[in-house]
Amino acid sequence: MSQFLWIEDFEGDVKQSFTRSVFGEFLDNTQIPNDSVELKEFLKDYGILVELTFSDALQFIHNPENIFQVDYIILDVDLAVGDADENGLLSDILNIYGYDPQDEESYKVAEKALKKVAGYQLYIELVMGLDFPKDHILFCSNHINELTSLKDAFQRAKIKLPPTPNGKLALSKEKDDSVMLKQWVRERRNNAYSVLRRGIIEGCQHIQKHLTSANILFGQFCKKENGQPVKEVTVQNMHDYLETLRKFLPRREPLDAKLLYKLFVRTLSHEWEDDFSPNNFKKADIPDESVLKRQKTFGWAIKCARNWIYHAQILDELCEDEVAFLFIVAMRAMFKLSDSTETYENILLNLFTDKLQKQELKTLIEQRPDELLSKCSTSYSELLTTYAQVLETKKKLQPLSPTRLDFSSMLKNMQYEDKNNEAQFDYVTGLFQMFWHDLSPMTVKSFTPTQDHQKIFFEYEYDFELNDYGKEDMDSFLFEFARCIYLRAFQRAKY
Repeated sequence: MSQFLWIEDFEGDVKQSFTRSVFGEFLDNTQIPNDSVELKEFLKDYGILVELTFSDALQFIHNPENIFQVDYIILDVDLAVGDADENGLLSDILNIYGYDPQDEESYKVAEKALKKVAGYQLYIELVMGLDFPKDHILFCSNHINELTSLKDAFQRAKIKLPPTPNGKLALSKEKDDSVMLKQWVRERRNNAYSVLRRGIIEGCQHIQKHLTSANILFGQFCKKENGQPVKEVTVQNMHDYLETLRKFLPRREPLDAKLLYKLFVRTLSHEWEDDFSPNNFKKADIPDESVLKRQKTFGWAIKCARNWIYHAQILDELCEDEVAFLFIVAMRAMFKLSDSTETYENILLNLFTDKLQKQELKTLIEQRPDELLSKCSTSYSELLTTYAQVLETKKKLQPLSPTRLDFSSMLKNMQYEDKNNEAQFDYVTGLFQMFWHDLSPMTVKSFTPTQDHQKIFFEYEYDFELNDYGKEDMDSFLFEFARCIYLRAFQRAKY
């Protein structure tokens, strides 16, 4: 979900009704606090930051880290000025409205004048001073006389009026505009680009906050010589890496987002150069075989992305959910995280709008395993057939060793031979399927050559070791991740 800053002074006993009017759609039937401090804490859990006065809002937006946490802003017009004046920001603005420090009465006059157009003044600070996107700001007021003052302020400054859904300068919290107001909030809360950006930011910040050498797994993917890794992975290295990712996506969505996503994935996967590979991750590093298998699975997905981003056009048309997938697996591969789904992962997994219900996946694994095995078998056969065709085209077709018949090996080797994707294979979907296949690996049961006329055919009989994908704990990350990407892996392809 995107994160909002709501600047509203709640004049009168309207905290609950105003909150319900603007954000009620996302609060379910939860009891809304009627105390200002409690309300701020309550809304923070829903991605809504609240400032109650002009001066508090002014201090907030001029703090770089604070404003970085905001995707969209809802502004009241007439605001209590307040008295927070860190660094003299409030005094400087009151001076514009006639405040003279030598004249006490002038303070009240300036404060009264500012109060009427406080929202306008914050808008100017945001758009002209901080380059905040104007279409990410909505004026919301219930008093028509406030709109007159606001309109006059824009006209005096010869500034074009900001865009609004109803063609007026602001939306009302009353019934007349309630549908448009809720639609504006809903569309921005669920905007795919903003959700992706917010999830990445929250993920990087969460990992940075808990970053220690013990929580870094990336070093275990490094090649070793004489028992020692050939490259050092330090806390500072990883902190800098996360900081680069945290600030990579701008708040304003670019016209060519696909290009930006490709550049982001290049940066995300950049650390996975030749000396870092899942092949270097040994059982001695993680004795628990199921955890080891999971880490290597995540590692192969991002390692493939790294190789493909530099040598092919496979990742030129990524969607938001696909970038989210790669970010999630990269963080899981490189850092020690909770067995539960992290908050930032929940944000990113919301981008998968078509997903299985929890009980649906549990039932599929427990009661209808043949259906899941059929999905694995079909996708495996499609890859094997396409790989054989690619090798035949390259005149390299030969019996494939059973040790090279696992899904990941075939996918990697096929792309190496098919750099221009002449096979028209959906390699991105292959990355999603890799999760299912690497955790439920294929085992060759028999390998039989047979002759027909002038050709020799090799028949492979194989089986799958079905993983439980965390079904014993439906709140676990593994289970949540599996249910969110299942349909993307098996029911959507780009070709």
